[in-house]
Amino acid sequence: MAASTDWIWQLSDAQLDELGAAVDFARERGLDPMSDGVAAFPLPSFARQLHELVDELDNGRGFVLVRGLNLDGYCGDDIDLLYAGIGCHM
Repeated sequence: MAASTDWIWQLSDAQLDELGAAVDFARERGLDPMSDGVAAFPLPSFARQLHELVDELDNGRGFVLVRGLNLDGYCGDDIDLLYAGIGCHM
């Protein structure tokens, strides 16, 4: 594993922006991804990539390292929304 980095997934600025927009969407509408599902946390482009990550977990190596999720600027409730939203897509 030390010679390879294909198991490390660095979040891009576009992915981070999409996550931030989804948090805003859910918060502004009072939605909860855990009860309202993926419609409460829209990820138009990133959802497909999350499904690829799940495929790697289920059918590939069984693990990935996700880097770059910066929680600065998020309050506790928004962090909860963020993780719940990612989870509902996975």
